[in-house]
Amino acid sequence: MSALLLQGQSGDLDTDTLIVTVDNQAGIDLAALLLTTAGTVTRSHAVISAGQPRGPGIELLWDRDSRPDAGGINL
Repeated sequence: MSALLLQGQSGDLDTDTLIVTVDNQAGIDLAALLLTTAGTVTRSHAVISAGQPRGPGIELLWDRDSRPDAGGINL
């Protein structure tokens, strides 16, 4: 399954594994928030980013040396 979402757009995700890919010519910093089923942040260190690339069920995929303009998040 492949889908393109525009800024601000939302939709249902009916899959066990989701890989989000971002490709941009400008410098980017990717981050993801770990949420509960109620939609709240799980805890204060629930931000997945370059400084904390892994969490329960999520991993930041980043290779700044070979592709500093692209990255992904494996959910």
